[in-house]
Amino acid sequence: MEAGKEVPVKQAFSESKTIGVDFEITDFALFQLKKRLKILSTRRTLQRYDFQHKLSFQLVSENRAIAVKNLNVKGIIMNHYSSQAIGDSTWSSFVTKLEDTSEWLGKTILMIDKFESSSKICHVFGYHNSELTLKD
Repeated sequence: MEAGKEVPVKQAFSESKTIGVDFEITDFALFQLKKRLKILSTRRTLQRYDFQHKLSFQLVSENRAIAVKNLNVKGIIMNHYSSQAIGDSTWSSFVTKLEDTSEWLGKTILMIDKFESSSKICHVFGYHNSELTLKD
């Protein structure tokens, strides 16, 4: 207690107004772990959000138009090999940030159909390489 202050008088209590708290060490450790994971998850989410904003602003401000392929994200997530990476990247929110930033800066976003064979077409000369497969 601080100097010059009186110690408060303890109040009377009854069983009806009394609770007992019994934390086992494992319960307390689990509570602390869940709390820490929530903090880390929030931090990771904020970092991803910040990265997407910075990248979308950089891409839009450096280019007059950006072509974005309309991916079937739900279908990609069904593939268990790539589902974690695609799910973590939050592709759709990045595309939304690109669209918002381009509208704000007066730039153009071009949505390419998912069935368009854009990887087979040379972006410089327009040559169509029909022999290119998914394996390549």
